[in-house]
Amino acid sequence: MDIYNNIYGKWYDKMQVYLCEDIKEHAVSIEKLLMECAKENNIHIEIRSFENAQKLLDDLRKKKETGEIMPNLLFSDIELPGVNGVELGKILKEEMPEIRLVFLTAFEQYAIEGYETGACRYLLKPPSKEEISKILIDTEKVRKRNKYIIVKNVKEEICLPVNDIFYISAEDKYLVVHTKTKKHLNRGSLQDYETMLENYGFFRVHRKYLINLRYHKSTSNGSIILSNGDKIPLSRRKESAFRSAFMKYIEGGLLQ
Repeated sequence: MDIYNNIYGKWYDKMQVYLCEDIKEHAVSIEKLLMECAKENNIHIEIRSFENAQKLLDDLRKKKETGEIMPNLLFSDIELPGVNGVELGKILKEEMPEIRLVFLTAFEQYAIEGYETGACRYLLKPPSKEEISKILIDTEKVRKRNKYIIVKNVKEEICLPVNDIFYISAEDKYLVVHTKTKKHLNRGSLQDYETMLENYGFFRVHRKYLINLRYHKSTSNGSIILSNGDKIPLSRRKESAFRSAFMKYIEGGLLQ
């Protein structure tokens, strides 16, 4: 088990950039510009291109379902066949808000609609090197702050964003990693996870439970209520230390 700064094999050591563009010549031109800007700013990227939004969404939903790392950045045209860019943006805002979306289009009238979908930028074609470089630099700063943990089970290894973990529980011979959407069965020691995650906002509240402090909602009658509604027992001997850790967390004393 280990914590990675987006570094785990080929996929995690580079910024993952998706491009959705139905005109091949435009896609080739944008890819070339992205690679040039990345090289000039010493940012390592990998690019995957899609000719329509539906294929892109199918890929993203599959990755989300299987626990794979999502792309950091998406450049999308607005005028696309089938699902257009604005509709794509609305879907991403609802299902995958962590992906930074940049619209590329030749038409200024789409700007307001584009920003309403949660797009971080709206660029007129052809975008300049300065515009692309700024977006890559800003995204790289965000990417480096994101931490991931490798969870190994019998069949596979899954890379989970630390911030997606609500808590980890010890059950029989296994550990269960509880995330926003799934439970992942894992072999290992809760003590190992406690040591590994102590600087990332996690606290051992009970011999069988390690919680993510960002999801603490309330404490009542010896139990901690998390924002997903789960109730976690709080050991009496841990009460004072838990209060101190939580205060330190909300004051910014722990990495978030």
